[in-house]
Amino acid sequence: MKQEEREQRELKLEFLSRIEECPHCNETELNIYHFTSELFRYECQNCGIYGNGVNEAEAYQAMLLAIEEGFDWRKNQIAL
Repeated sequence: MKQEEREQRELKLEFLSRIEECPHCNETELNIYHFTSELFRYECQNCGIYGNGVNEAEAYQAMLLAIEEGFDWRKNQIAL
């Protein structure tokens, strides 16, 4: 499984748009990915919070809702 995780991480880096401060943990570990014209993802590498959407605003809102729910992408490995 480690090899698969490493390959997915490398693939995701190709789609990394920028890194910002996470509104949940306040660390500059919030990766913003732009995979396709209709798939954006916010994903904090520190606290694990994440959100997906068809645009950046929707992905950001999904992430804010995930903070309330306590979602952690590291515990729920979802392939993109």
